[in-house]
Amino acid sequence: MKAYRLKIPSYTGAVRDSENPFDDEGETWFAPSMTCPNCGIWAGGNTIRLVDLTTDKIVSLKGKIHNCQKGKVIFTDYRDWPEVVAEIEHTLSLKPGTVRPGSMIGPPTGIITKVSDNDFLFPWSPFVIWVKKRVVDVFKEAGLSGVHYIPCQAEWAKKMKNKPKTPPEYWELHVTGHAWQVDSPNRKEEVICELCKRRKGGPKDIIVDWTTWDGSDFFILDKIDRMAFVTDKVRDIILENGFTNVDILPIPGVGEPKNIKEP
Repeated sequence: MKAYRLKIPSYTGAVRDSENPFDDEGETWFAPSMTCPNCGIWAGGNTIRLVDLTTDKIVSLKGKIHNCQKGKVIFTDYRDWPEVVAEIEHTLSLKPGTVRPGSMIGPPTGIITKVSDNDFLFPWSPFVIWVKKRVVDVFKEAGLSGVHYIPCQAEWAKKMKNKPKTPPEYWELHVTGHAWQVDSPNRKEEVICELCKRRKGGPKDIIVDWTTWDGSDFFILDKIDRMAFVTDKVRDIILENGFTNVDILPIPGVGEPKNIKEP
């Protein structure tokens, strides 16, 4: 069994800029970062897409979540965090423990500055993956598991001239499959600060523990959705269809997958 990481190509300088048609993240909302006397200011949030983030809920959470385009980043003292996060999760009907410091909340949004021919796009973060409709269609036809396709709310940048009437359609790959890394401190819930409960970071070298893999074609490691990993099946589909603007990096793994039926 082999694993691969989907990542942005190693462009540099002007080439990198020419391949990125995005100006910024648009109407994206975030949970506050945490402040701690031991750890300072920190955030290691996840991405929470499947949530009904209506205007009235945004208003009711004023001062609890922030939009980088509309105001300053919010910082919450570690002593106030439990109360703040409980209100966010209650208002958005999320399970306790879903929201972390710096969590990205709501549908994917972005400001587009030009038309791109690429199939894969990393709009304003190497950890966010948008794809065109033809990619979604191929993935769906193949019945790939461990991923949701979230419609993106993209709009043209106001400064863009001679733009088409409607922005192109994109979908974000929201990965739900899971496995653990070898010797993962997150699996053991090791904390490095008793005040803010910040957990120890993962191993320097990424090695998949296949005995913990849930059988999904797409998966994340250690419940951290900052990197998307895939199996041979996904890699082969990407290569066979000639999808552009994505690197597929081999990742080592150990152990034999358990006989898990794919979801």
